[in-house]
Amino acid sequence: MQKVNEFKFYELASVVHPLTTVSEIHYNAIMWAWWDARAQLDQIFAERPLTVAMQSALRLYNALAAVVPRDFTKALEGMTAPDDLAQNPDADLVPEFQTYEIKEAAKLFETVLAAEVNVLDTYLVSQKGAYKTSDLIERAEIVFTETTRVSLPAITITDIQQAGRCIALDTPTAAGFHLMRAIEGVMAIYYNRVLGKPMPTRMRNWGTYIKKLRDSGKAEEKVIGFLDHIRDNYRNPILHPDVILTGDEAETLLSLATGSIRQMVLEIQRMDAETMAAVAVAPTAPPVLQIRPVPTVNEITGVPNEPEEEQPSRVAD
Repeated sequence: MQKVNEFKFYELASVVHPLTTVSEIHYNAIMWAWWDARAQLDQIFAERPLTVAMQSALRLYNALAAVVPRDFTKALEGMTAPDDLAQNPDADLVPEFQTYEIKEAAKLFETVLAAEVNVLDTYLVSQKGAYKTSDLIERAEIVFTETTRVSLPAITITDIQQAGRCIALDTPTAAGFHLMRAIEGVMAIYYNRVLGKPMPTRMRNWGTYIKKLRDSGKAEEKVIGFLDHIRDNYRNPILHPDVILTGDEAETLLSLATGSIRQMVLEIQRMDAETMAAVAVAPTAPPVLQIRPVPTVNEITGVPNEPEEEQPSRVAD
């Protein structure tokens, strides 16, 4: 999918249509305009998959290049000096056969392009709720703040982006699937953080996940309560083929998904902060005193050390 600028067609028309009425033309007068006309054709070739109009566009492109060279330096060299024009006003006159070819090529291109534009796959995407269409299609992940996004796994970001495109392009049920995947991806991280072990993936059952989180006594109730609400009212029904989401339902689910993901991320960040704080204030063990035994031989002279005499213990009076 590619975003296009429809104003390019207006710019193309503004430089091509005057070519349909050219007659006696002086090179100095048209060099810049025809250079621009060829540049506009280049732009259309790059942005639009022209099919029927391609041959007529190439004919016009080559006719313009026959008069105004593609090399800019050579195009400038083709201009006639003012002194020469003063002696011969027609010194820069474009040959009639070339102007005729340009005129006929421009007429044909306009006719064929008009037919092709009518069948181009161009659609107007309506805005969904308060979301800008460009945001949903290109960067739906901005529904999260930067502090939340940095904590999300890459697969969750991808699912949110896909969900945004699906909502923008009127495929709401597909958006629902991506949003459930996005929630589950963060739930796996939350589950691991709370229970200290990976979330089982052999039998994916949100009811089981939520029960284990609740039974642990460590999970925040508002988090698992929100997840249970989504499981019961959205996740389980969406799995049935007879359930088709509407656009409004998909937008509602986007809000619910972003809300539940934010809650889990905040709890994960809170637990991480508490862990770091606990590590920072944990008492450190006192250093162990290393007692070096007295060597039996002098390390410098090699002479055996005399054993120290025992001092008599002092008896209290």
